[in-house]
Amino acid sequence: MHWQRVKSPSLLKTLEQAPTLDELAHDQFCQLWHLWDSCMDQVYAFGWSDLSPDERNRLVTRSHDALEDFYRQVDDRFKLRNMGDSVSASNIWFNVAYHAAVLLIHRPFLNEPAGSFTLNFAMRCATSAAASISNIVRLHSKSAEFCIVAPQIIDYIMSASVIHLLNATSGRTALGRQSANGLKSCMNALLDMQTKWNSRVQLSIRRIQELAHKWEVVWALPLPVSQPLEQRQQQQQQQQQQPDEESDCYTAEPCFVPTVGGVSHGTANFPEDTLADNTAFGINFWDMHQYGSALANIPSELQDDWNFDFLFDQYGNLVNL
Repeated sequence: MHWQRVKSPSLLKTLEQAPTLDELAHDQFCQLWHLWDSCMDQVYAFGWSDLSPDERNRLVTRSHDALEDFYRQVDDRFKLRNMGDSVSASNIWFNVAYHAAVLLIHRPFLNEPAGSFTLNFAMRCATSAAASISNIVRLHSKSAEFCIVAPQIIDYIMSASVIHLLNATSGRTALGRQSANGLKSCMNALLDMQTKWNSRVQLSIRRIQELAHKWEVVWALPLPVSQPLEQRQQQQQQQQQQPDEESDCYTAEPCFVPTVGGVSHGTANFPEDTLADNTAFGINFWDMHQYGSALANIPSELQDDWNFDFLFDQYGNLVNL
């Protein structure tokens, strides 16, 4: 239960002893999304469409600064630069959640007028957040701890994948190529989670494929999932017709078998898996109208000069966090 969604004390106030790392992570996670809720309430408040450009600029800047201030006060044990080799599932979960929150704060501003400060700021911040998520999962998706991370991380990885696909529409520029690499890291991370969250991962990858086809950036998809959707449907039908005593998806090497239509109850990993849809945090990532301005107006300086590498040090940790 997110902090203050109901009138109850925070988790730490109910503990009779010093909190564990997991308990601290949960408390900070709840505070993060409470802050995110308060920021988004302003974005989607009544009269939003009547705000002037300057008022929107102040709103996005204020929301972004609030999240950054929150992260600066987070327990040092959760900072990426302090994670080192001994990473825990709680560390991965919280840090990916934080960058997803930053990304989603800026997502509503990706349809601002071309050339506006708000659009350029949102594009840069969303791109940085997506790069951070893909870098975290690239570094840690093979660790044993990653396999036990809460399933919400699938939604966070999907949000990063959407931004990578958006930037891939710039073509084979520096931004486009690096976005394709970031997308590959996200897709590989989803596959690493497939043995535990099979049907949910299948649906997530299917959605990413569909969006890549709509935006005509199939070239950015990893080769195993870049085939035409119709061809993959035929492959699935052939696999369904062939009896298989032991599914390959439960071996040590994860595989992807796309799901067409609803997820069957027989393959669902948990009850809610059959209800997983294309929304996360109440936001429909697949509504094309919300990306219209960004799709048509990715800044030229972002296309040519953007470099994901400047975000990270030689150890793969985010700089200045």
